[in-house]
Amino acid sequence: MTAMAQNEAETLFETYLASQGLVFAYEQEAGDGRRPDYWVETAAGVVVCEVRHVTASISNVLGGTVGSLDPYRPLARAVKAKSRQGRGLAGVHPYVVVLWAPGWDVSDFAVSGALFGNLTMVMPLDSDTATADTSQVHTEFGRDAVMHHDERAHISAVAILRQFNPTLRAAQDEIAHQLDDVGRGDIGTSVPVIQQVFQRREADGTFEPDLQKPRLVTYHNPQATKPLDRDVFNGPFDQQWAPMDGEYRQVAAGRLVESLPH
Repeated sequence: MTAMAQNEAETLFETYLASQGLVFAYEQEAGDGRRPDYWVETAAGVVVCEVRHVTASISNVLGGTVGSLDPYRPLARAVKAKSRQGRGLAGVHPYVVVLWAPGWDVSDFAVSGALFGNLTMVMPLDSDTATADTSQVHTEFGRDAVMHHDERAHISAVAILRQFNPTLRAAQDEIAHQLDDVGRGDIGTSVPVIQQVFQRREADGTFEPDLQKPRLVTYHNPQATKPLDRDVFNGPFDQQWAPMDGEYRQVAAGRLVESLPH
């Protein structure tokens, strides 16, 4: 498999595919003249992926150069921009929009809200007393959905590229154990402990500060004309979200997700 990446986001995605032993073709014709980025061969069949680097930065927003912080807008715009690349694949191959947004909020709250509608807090209101029942508060998807009903149903899922340091968790656990012994309240005590652990581990090679590996968090579209098989992006550090029991929540997690850094 020859590397074909033309930008940072595609390089990271190719690294992920290689880590999962997945091979791909690059920019094949989709039948409507368009050429989506990656045609990935999987046990469930060909999955077509279009990769997008989201360049929006929270630091710029907070610095006043962009405007008020909207966690949904940059992600929603990126999905809309890549939507048309997969229109010719509706009902033929699963089509996944892959986003790399290193400077933006890619929490589950932000991503699911961008895709299915701004998240809102809902609670029953007692009309007699004009008070809300806070014991039944829950979240619902509201307006501005990128994918709802048959809107962009050719998008099977949106996957978020994330990076993590696989040597960090062990250092964090050791620090936590040592702080349990010496106490956490005194910064003069805790800081030397933290420094000593990282310095020793870096010296013996068990902590590599610059090591980063990619993983995917996939958000399935419940209205997809060609659903994405959950066995596709299910690496040991991957997570998947989809509807279950009336909620949109995590439905699958790799066997090593619990060992991700805090």
